[in-house]
Amino acid sequence: METDSSKKCEYVVSELEELITVAQEKLRDLKANGNLSQDDVKKMSENRHKFLNSINEIKSNISSDSKKLLEGVSGEQEQKFIKK
Repeated sequence: METDSSKKCEYVVSELEELITVAQEKLRDLKANGNLSQDDVKKMSENRHKFLNSINEIKSNISSDSKKLLEGVSGEQEQKFIKK
C-alpha cells in the first residue's frame, strides 16, 4: 500500500535523478570544450557524490517507511480480527 507522501517522494527522487543525468551531460560538454579547471571538476564530482548519497538515503527512508506502514496496517487488521 503506497501513500501519497511516498509517491511524492518517489517522484521527487526520480526528478532529481533526471537532473543529475542532465547535469552530467552538460559537465561532459564543458570538459570536452576545455571550459573547466581541475578544481571545478573536483568540486562538481564531490557535490555529485554527496547528492547521490542523499538520494540513496531518501530512497532507503521511503522503503523503510513503507515497510513500517505495511507492518502497521497488518497489525491493525490483526487487532480488528481479534476483537471480532
